[in-house]
Amino acid sequence: MSDKKSSAASGGGIGFFGTLTILFIGLKLAHVINWSWWWVFAPLWMPLAILLTVCAGVFLIAALVELIGGRPIPEGKPRAGKILGL
Repeated sequence: MSDKKSSAASGGGIGFFGTLTILFIGLKLAHVINWSWWWVFAPLWMPLAILLTVCAGVFLIAALVELIGGRPIPEGKPRAGKILGL
């Protein structure tokens, strides 16, 4: 008996977004949908755009919390503005 998994059980493949992209391309080429090619390929770039938007939002919230109040700085340690001469 072999320890290797079959390719069907390994979890590989194109996945949901790849399948959706192939479906949209087929529908576009068959003239079933009249979308821009940007929207046809949206399943490929949209997850990355959502991830970057969420990361930017988290960074913005963290920056605002730090500017508004944030953690108190211990005595004897200067703020970043004093170090940079601001």
